[in-house]
Amino acid sequence: MPLEVEGKAGETVELLLALRPSGGTVEGIVVDSGAAPIPGSAGARVRVESLMPNMRRRPDGTWVKAFAPLELECGVDGRFELTGLPIERVRLSVRVPGFAPDAREVEPSVEGTHVRVVLQSAGVVFGTIRNANDEPLSGVQVVQGPYGNFTSSFGRTRSDGSFRLANLPLGPVELLAEHPEHGRSEVRLALAAGEPLEWSPTLAAGQVLSGTVVDDDGEPRLGFTIDAVGGRIAPGSRRLWSEQVTTASDGTFRFANCPEGELSIEVHDESYAKVDEVRGLRPGGEPLVIVIRDAALPSAGLRGRVIDASGAPVAANIVLFGPKGPGGYHKSRCEAVTGEFELSPLPPGNYALRLEPDGLPELDRGRIDLTQGDVLDLGELQLPGVVRIQLEVEGHEGAGPFEAVTLFKKRGEGTWYAPRRFVREELHEIIAWPGAHVLQASGPAVCAETREIEVVGGETTRVRLEPHAGAECTFIVCAGAAALPTLLTVSVVDEGQRSAATWRELDPKADELSFTRRLRAGPYTAVIRSRDGELDRVTFTVPEDEASTTVALQLD
Repeated sequence: MPLEVEGKAGETVELLLALRPSGGTVEGIVVDSGAAPIPGSAGARVRVESLMPNMRRRPDGTWVKAFAPLELECGVDGRFELTGLPIERVRLSVRVPGFAPDAREVEPSVEGTHVRVVLQSAGVVFGTIRNANDEPLSGVQVVQGPYGNFTSSFGRTRSDGSFRLANLPLGPVELLAEHPEHGRSEVRLALAAGEPLEWSPTLAAGQVLSGTVVDDDGEPRLGFTIDAVGGRIAPGSRRLWSEQVTTASDGTFRFANCPEGELSIEVHDESYAKVDEVRGLRPGGEPLVIVIRDAALPSAGLRGRVIDASGAPVAANIVLFGPKGPGGYHKSRCEAVTGEFELSPLPPGNYALRLEPDGLPELDRGRIDLTQGDVLDLGELQLPGVVRIQLEVEGHEGAGPFEAVTLFKKRGEGTWYAPRRFVREELHEIIAWPGAHVLQASGPAVCAETREIEVVGGETTRVRLEPHAGAECTFIVCAGAAALPTLLTVSVVDEGQRSAATWRELDPKADELSFTRRLRAGPYTAVIRSRDGELDRVTFTVPEDEASTTVALQLD
């Protein structure tokens, strides 16, 4: 909490601050059904993780990142203690070989929250997996729970098709057996302690997407990787289906159990460089024939050396952005010892070149053409001398504190790119490249203050920003008789078509939604869109002397 200190001019104020450990604590003990402690030597492990999204916004407008999961081993007496946790509900999971995992929600407290975890004997599922010809299948993946989850179980069938999954939770359990070529099978079982259950499914391929990858002469290309992505895994699910296979010795590939709807595939060579892509595919049709010509394979290259304004080598990342399609994204690294870099092999095409020198802002160096079979030598790429921008930010009377300043580099008329955001503690001085820039101060209680500046190399530019309190504008989205569509977006722009406010809502359920932003006086346009396009557009003006205003967007 803020600390206010009063004193007279010339006086020395002495403060003694007693700091106490922050965060909450969860401590407890893990025991078996006979109340005997389970020590860490028996494999007893505890994990705590956030229930919140990875990034969430506080009521004051600031963004907070969820804390990283914490995991530890129980002591010799089965006890554990986790400190420094947020004062909010978290998920506590316990896993011990031979026992059913335990997962529960707890709320850490400063005084310490005590938990007693009693574990039961684990559920066990075994069986043999076969194909439609009653042949045992090896290498089939059998999973219980989300893949990679702390309390999930995972295994593969042996050469005789057999498998055994232990350490399963008790009660209703969903199992999945899956193989990219032979298909998948799912089941829901009720497990009890000490009662192993058998599950021996027959995999069905379902809808199949298959094909062959060949060269100019029709000869198979083996060892190429095919990535497929497409429809939703389940009705209403937001997760897309995706699989990856490698072409066999005859160049063939096959995806089983494809979902409904259109699929897309990407073809990668042995170095995993993308060489082709096909969209709008539907499973169940004739096998594809994909011809990858020798001329399309990566054989171009790029080399050079990065130096600073004095001629000394620079450590930097070298990034190439290719056209949509086989060009892709490529990245290399040059160290400060020599400053040299080389990217190869690359597909031919036109690329945008970006330098990301250590400790300095990124710098775009335009576009380059790479031709088949040639390595382009760019020679020395010299960075310009940096400029220093000293900021003074002070809000107008009635304005709340600003949160951050964002620096945009200006490219062309009205086009900004490469934003860099600085919080208040970093505002003493900003390092940038020479040229035209745009500075914007923002915060939850102020409307953005924008200033365009031109800075010259080797000089220090001083800029004063004065955020205004502005007017509190409430935007109300009314659905009328229709239901609100999903992925609703509202964009507000000023006279210069610059963004003044943006709001997004996923899967809204209410008949009316609203959001609030602060805007300065002047004319604006608000546009509401869904996945299907623009739904409504409203032009409005924020008066100079108004503290608040309301804008209605109607969906009919």
